[in-house]
Amino acid sequence: MWQVFEPIPSVVKALLKHEIASLTFDYRTFGESDGNPRADVDPKAHVEDWKSAIRAVSELKLFPTSKQKNHKDHTPTEEEKEILSGALRCIDANRIGSWGESFSGGHVIVVGAHQFKNVKCIVSVIGCMDIDKSQIESSLSRSQICMSVAWDWMMKMTFGWRSYLRLVGPEGTSVIASGKRNYENIKELVANSCDEREFLFRHVNQSQPVSDGMTKWINGYPAARSLDIVGYRPIDSAEKVKCPCPFIGGSLDKWAPKSLIKEASRKAKEGAYVELKGHHFDFALNKNTNGEATSKAASFFKKHLQMNGASVNTEHKAKLNVGKNL
Repeated sequence: MWQVFEPIPSVVKALLKHEIASLTFDYRTFGESDGNPRADVDPKAHVEDWKSAIRAVSELKLFPTSKQKNHKDHTPTEEEKEILSGALRCIDANRIGSWGESFSGGHVIVVGAHQFKNVKCIVSVIGCMDIDKSQIESSLSRSQICMSVAWDWMMKMTFGWRSYLRLVGPEGTSVIASGKRNYENIKELVANSCDEREFLFRHVNQSQPVSDGMTKWINGYPAARSLDIVGYRPIDSAEKVKCPCPFIGGSLDKWAPKSLIKEASRKAKEGAYVELKGHHFDFALNKNTNGEATSKAASFFKKHLQMNGASVNTEHKAKLNVGKNL
């Protein structure tokens, strides 16, 4: 959810087979990226992070170079210099593709509407096109969420702390997405990021720096952010996407209903709808569904991101695909 959990995600591995370099990153306030409050699900900020990532690749400035003498935060290592002088020469910055899944599957559509000239194609996988029309069941009523929003604002203004809404939990708990399937699926997805007790009860100390164990996934988000999330409609941006873009939906998905994904695909100039069998989290956890989705995405990118004839050294490829923290 909104951050990179695998050292090398499956879609990246699939792209590597076609000699396509990839950049992965955690959104601000998530994972290894900085920012407070932690786990702040801010759609507008996420879109800005996407733009920053595209600009970084466009300028091939994933790491500071020797020409950036005034860079205070980081001195490039010999390994990074090697990557810059070697593998990055094989990357065509004029041919970029964007891939996003779930919440990010909506972000790539919003970013695509800005029509970056060097973004030649987009793949949206189970993209959340209209959060307010999601079919997930919640154990929280609208009035309870509104009360939580007010409490969060009061805590923020009075003490500088934030009050969080819990995303999932066992049966009988007050959460945004109720149900055993959601609870078990997300717990499995973030298993390497936090243990059982942290997953259920972890609270956030906003005065604690990111380096002090704050890279772990948090089961929730600041309550006041609900106002921005509910009003987030990437589907409205679909008609402004002019580059080729397959919209991959799940036949049983309630988080991102296939009807909305179909509608978005019809709005995009070169949109196409592809349906795979499965629930929302099958795309991350089910080997067959995940494999089919990543295979289709990789084949699509291979078709639309034609290489200039240069091959990327295998050693460099592995290093290039784990970049974070733009």
